[in-house]
Amino acid sequence: MLEHIPVSALGKLYLTTAYGQTLGLMRADSLPDREPGLHLYQDLAPVNSMVVSAQDPQTYYESVTSQPVTFVRFPALSFVELGLGALATDPINGAVGDLPYPFIHHLREALLEVDPSGKKSKLVQRAHSLEFPYRMLKNGLYIGNGPELTFYKIPSHEVLRRDHNTWWRSANL
Repeated sequence: MLEHIPVSALGKLYLTTAYGQTLGLMRADSLPDREPGLHLYQDLAPVNSMVVSAQDPQTYYESVTSQPVTFVRFPALSFVELGLGALATDPINGAVGDLPYPFIHHLREALLEVDPSGKKSKLVQRAHSLEFPYRMLKNGLYIGNGPELTFYKIPSHEVLRRDHNTWWRSANL
């Protein structure tokens, strides 16, 4: 269905936890600033794969929709960027810290294969669970259709703890 909905028709987005707590997000006026380092993307629809990439979210989106570099192409895509911590800049020696990913060894190997001047993205898991702790969302959710990509910014962890505490606790059990 996603490819039949113009991005301009999207309104407020609600994140709901397994316990029924909701958090409403408005569309941002622009995409977040590009950050250096590697990225971890969880595709939400129409597929649920997990991909590591040397590409920023906009370029990653374009590489699987409007300007595909492989035979995989989607007319629309919804995805999130998940936090990598120190692995984003040092996949070999970066501390894992509190990353909740059960496949850290495989993740490190995939991160080592991507490079801005070579292989730009690597599939980590073809069919990854759509469940992840909201605390791992790096900055928000992306929804795109054709050439249009929009962004729903999630508040910082501090703001969520302070202003949406019930939702925050429910989202990270």
